[in-house]
Amino acid sequence: MTNTIGSSFGVYYERDERAQGSGRVEVLTGATIFPHDIVPAPRQFGERFFAIRHWTELPRGGHFGALEEPELFADDLHTFAASLGR
Repeated sequence: MTNTIGSSFGVYYERDERAQGSGRVEVLTGATIFPHDIVPAPRQFGERFFAIRHWTELPRGGHFGALEEPELFADDLHTFAASLGR
């Protein structure tokens, strides 16, 4: 109805390693994994695409984990940011 389905898939195309070279992001990356997300990613999967510097699997939260558990997320984000100064 709005003719926007094509642009909504752009983010997936842009992450496709065939479209963008190696597909690996070398910027130091932090990941906060919420256990009740739609598909919680294992660390091994994340390391295929990102230079993981910080990985946390939290005890609570779902697909909108940062909204559901803002204090847990903020604490983890702060911990990651602090580690970048080392």
